[in-house]
Amino acid sequence: MALNPAAVRRDLPYLRRRVKAPVPAPTPAPAPAPASAEPPAAPTSSVPSGGLSLARPSGGGTGLDLGARSSPAPQSAGARPAAPRASGAPGGTPRSTPAAPRGRPARPELPGPFPAPAIGDVRELGTEEPVLRLNARESAIGSLIVSGTSAVAWETTDLIAGAAYADGGTEGTSVSTTGNRALVGYDGPDAIVSLRHLHRLRRALFIGAASGVIGVQLFDGSSFTVSTPNGSPLFVLSLLRVGNLIEFRAEPVTREATPAQLHREFGFSMTPHLTAREPRRR
Repeated sequence: MALNPAAVRRDLPYLRRRVKAPVPAPTPAPAPAPASAEPPAAPTSSVPSGGLSLARPSGGGTGLDLGARSSPAPQSAGARPAAPRASGAPGGTPRSTPAAPRGRPARPELPGPFPAPAIGDVRELGTEEPVLRLNARESAIGSLIVSGTSAVAWETTDLIAGAAYADGGTEGTSVSTTGNRALVGYDGPDAIVSLRHLHRLRRALFIGAASGVIGVQLFDGSSFTVSTPNGSPLFVLSLLRVGNLIEFRAEPVTREATPAQLHREFGFSMTPHLTAREPRRR
């Protein structure tokens, strides 16, 4: 900053000139002492100080020392090393590690179903090929048409069981879906399963007629039959829902067994039917 060379006015005593004091030249720092063979003396405090230091450095500069720490004294051979401190903890206080959030435990993955032939690989279920499984598309579209049966039994996911017969008889409790259609029932001589509401069905059992072949047809025309040769055990068709897939099994039974005996043999306990009635209003 340049000084004002104008003379001081004596007629205006209230004016004063501010003269800036000269800045002294910086004193050169002393030369460092030669390195000594002896190790530096240990600090008086057993725990070195850390954190924020506001003291002016000895070199003449100014500023804040935010991370200056003196090196710890060398430990003896039998001394136990001190526990390390967290670098971000002020004052040398160890920082505790936050506990992991306690969330919902992961759901274990269930194993998938074992490999089974598809409807295009098997044309007839019997002793050699007793199992067939549909894919997700075939298990969800349209209706399943089962012909050549004399009785069908069902069980829903809420354990409501019932049975229907080709001659029009019923047993247990029927299950209706949207549109007042039966989940499983007869439409003329054929048993019908509504695949749109498959999530409500747990299993079903189709019993063949004495002189007939059980046939199953899908919406796209794919079909297969159940073997019922003379002189061999009678096969009934069991339907199981595995996730969102339909699995068929040909189960051998005795020819003399009645439908009621077969229902009990496969664990179908018919649910008593209760007719709903509106409450009386006064």
